[in-house]
Amino acid sequence: MMTGRDLVAAVLLGSACLMSSSPTFAQAAAQLTIKNNHEIPFTGAIEMPVNIPDGNYQSSIARAQVFDGMARVFANLNANASTNLELDNTHSNPFNGPFGITPDAGRLHIQWRNSSIATVDIGLSVIPGSSGNVDDAVRVFTPLTIAWTAQPNGKLTAATRANGYDVAVTASSFGQGMTDIRAKVTPIEANVAPAYLAIVRRVVAPGSASASLRFNGRMMEGGDS
Repeated sequence: MMTGRDLVAAVLLGSACLMSSSPTFAQAAAQLTIKNNHEIPFTGAIEMPVNIPDGNYQSSIARAQVFDGMARVFANLNANASTNLELDNTHSNPFNGPFGITPDAGRLHIQWRNSSIATVDIGLSVIPGSSGNVDDAVRVFTPLTIAWTAQPNGKLTAATRANGYDVAVTASSFGQGMTDIRAKVTPIEANVAPAYLAIVRRVVAPGSASASLRFNGRMMEGGDS
C-alpha cells in the first residue's frame, strides 16, 4: 500500500493499528487513511498520534487537522469502509462552521450560529471509600473553578486542583454538532485513601426536546441521564 514516495498514516477503527513510512517531508505526498473495521457505520470524532506533516486534511467524507504529531478527525464511514484524506491547506480550520464552543469563566457555551444553545459545567466528585456510585457523584456535584486557555491547535485547555487531585481538561469542537471533552485526574499526594471518583459534565440546554445520545458512533434515543 505504501511506497517510498508516500507518507501515509492509517488508523483502523476497532484495532490499535497505526502505520507510517518516513521519507523526507519535502518529497512526500502526505495522506491520512481512516478505515472502519466494524460491521456498523461510524460517525464521530477520532484523535490519534501520527507521523505526517502539520496541516489540514480532507476527503469527501472526513476532515482532519494535524498539529504537533496529533491528528483530530471527524469522519462519516459506512460499515467496513475507508477513506483517504489528502493534505489541503486552502482552509485555515477544517472544523469551522455554525457549531462551536466558547469559554465563559469556568463553563463552556455550546453555540449555534453565534447563539448559545447550552452550557457545560465540569466537576470532580469524590466519594470516600469504595461504595460510591453514579447517583452519589451527581448528588455531590460542584462545578470546578477553572480558567480556559485557547491553544494553537484550536483546543481549549484548563487545569485546576480540587479535593486533593490535579484535574486537567481539554475541549475540542469538531464541527458537525460534536464537542469532545476529556479530563485527566492525578492524585496530588503519593498515598491517597480509597475513593470513588467521577468526572461529571452537567449540560443545561433550555428549551431542548427529543434528546438523543451518541455512543461509540451510534445514535440512541434519550439523553436525560
